[in-house]
Amino acid sequence: MPIFLILSLLIQIAFAIHVVKTGRDRMWLWIILIFSVLGCVVYFFAEILPELQNSRTGFRRI
Repeated sequence: MPIFLILSLLIQIAFAIHVVKTGRDRMWLWIILIFSVLGCVVYFFAEILPELQNSRTGFRRI
C-alpha cells in the first residue's frame, strides 16, 4: 500500500511540474492535487495527449 501512495505522489508532482513549466491554466494544479490519480488521468487526456498527436513525431500520413 505505501508503494501505491508514493507512486501516486510522484505522478502528481510530475504532472504539477508539467503544468507550471508549460504555463497551463493553474486550475489544473488544483484538479491534480485534489483528485490525485484521477486528476492526472484527466489532465493527460485533456492536455497532453492532443499535444502529442499534433507533434511532428505523432503525425502520420494516411
